[in-house]
Formats: sequence, C-alpha cells, structure tokens
Amino acid sequence: MLANLLPGIREIRAPISAGYIWLFFAWLIWARHLPEPAHAAGLLVDVYRLADSMGESGVGIGLSFLAYMIGIISTSISRRINGFLSIFIGGKASRVTLRSILRSRGLVTYQETYQFGLRGILPIRIANGVKLMASMLSPSTPPRMRAIWEFMRELSNDIGQIPVRLIGHDQELYNAYDRTNSEAEFRTGCAFPLGAVAVGVYLQVNAAAGITIALVALSILISGIKREGEASLFLLLTVTSGRMDSSILENAKDIIDRYEKSFENERGSVETRSAGSESAS
Repeated sequence: MLANLLPGIREIRAPISAGYIWLFFAWLIWARHLPEPAHAAGLLVDVYRLADSMGESGVGIGLSFLAYMIGIISTSISRRINGFLSIFIGGKASRVTLRSILRSRGLVTYQETYQFGLRGILPIRIANGVKLMASMLSPSTPPRMRAIWEFMRELSNDIGQIPVRLIGHDQELYNAYDRTNSEAEFRTGCAFPLGAVAVGVYLQVNAAAGITIALVALSILISGIKREGEASLFLLLTVTSGRMDSSILENAKDIIDRYEKSFENERGSVETRSAGSESAS
C-alpha cells in the first residue's frame, strides 16, 4: 500500500512545499502591517470572520490548498528557468555523453562537436533549449549544423516520451527514474521561493541571516539541477543501452541527411533570390 502511495506523495510534495514557502514569504513581508481583528476594516473583516467560522482545521486545509495552487504555478515557472540554467550547471557530463553517442554512430566528427556548439541539451528538462537553438539558426547557417540541431530536437522530443513508455514496459526502471526526477523537482521547486524568503529576511530581519539563507537556496538549486541532469541522463542511457527503443536514434543518419538536403535546397533558393535582387538594383 505504501508503495502505491509514494508516487502520489512525490507528485505533490514539490508544489505544496514551494507554496508554503511562498506563504511564509508573504507573512514575513506583510504580517506586521495587518491590523488586529478588532481594528480591521473592509475586506479584512470578512476574511477574519471566515477564518473564525472555519476554525483552525478549516484554515489549515484552506492554506494547504492555497499553497498547492501557488506551488503549481511556481514549479512550472522554475522548470523553465531550470532548463536554461541546466546548460551551464552540471552540463559537462551530459555534453560528453552526447558527443560520445553522436560520434560512436559516425553522425558527427570530432571537429563538428565543437564547431556546432553541441552541448548537453538532450535532457528532457531543457528540450526547450534545443527548440530555441534550432529555431535561431538562419538559412545562412551551414546546412550540416542546422541538420544536426534539428535531429537533436527530434531526439529530445522522443526521449521526453520515455517515462510514459516505461510505465507499461518496465515499472522498475520507471520507479528509479521517478525517484530521481521527483527529488530534483523538489529541490529546484523549493530553491526559488527560499531565495525570496532570503530577500525578505535580509530586508525585515537581519542582513547576515538573509545572506545565509540565500546561500542555502543557491546550494539547493545547484544540487537540484545536477540531480535533474542525473534523471535526464538515466533516460538517455535507457535508450543507448537498448532497454528502450528509439526510432529517431535508429534512423539518425537518414534523418540528418534528409534535413541537410532540405536546408541545402533552402539555402540555394535564398542565395538565388539574393543574387537576383542585387542584379535588379
């Protein structure tokens, strides 16, 4: 029974913890400015009456629900920020793994791994980074480079579907991934509101205490992002080890060649139009 409950607990602990930290931040900033019930006016009167009618248990349940809703928004934003930060924090291991995968299949040369700026952007959490980079490459970019990045975008999307496929294929592997990923989400989800608390403590209580909390929040964030990288690397290894199939990886050369040919034609068309415009002028 406990084994069945754990996945659900892991699912809600990050948002509800983050939400409670945000509520503590709000209390830290505004609590001293709130009037006592006897001196309340306007909407605050209704809030105090509602709290009295609900009782302590009701207020606790209401605050938990509010914390959970705030936490959902907070963790969704933190995921996007983490995707960007993951490129710079703990990206070394993923970058080496990506190079070895591409080179072992003869997809890129040693020089191309550096020339094309290949980084550890395969992990699911930073799939948006692949999409952003691929979309930023212009027709003037070498077709080979654009083809590699488009392939990485497809592979990133494919790897992002592995957790769902693992549920019915290999529950043990899924549980191992879910534990690591949930812990990463918990740490990164709590780090950002804890950073806000550090600012509140710095302004309202003590500068030294605020700086200390900020350093703690930063260390939690870094450890969470690295943990997230481990979870992403776990997904990648399930494919490369043969535990899960990836049609994108199996047909990598054909996909890259198809993109490269398409981008070469596109580049030729752009150059032709450009030459025609110059002749007309």
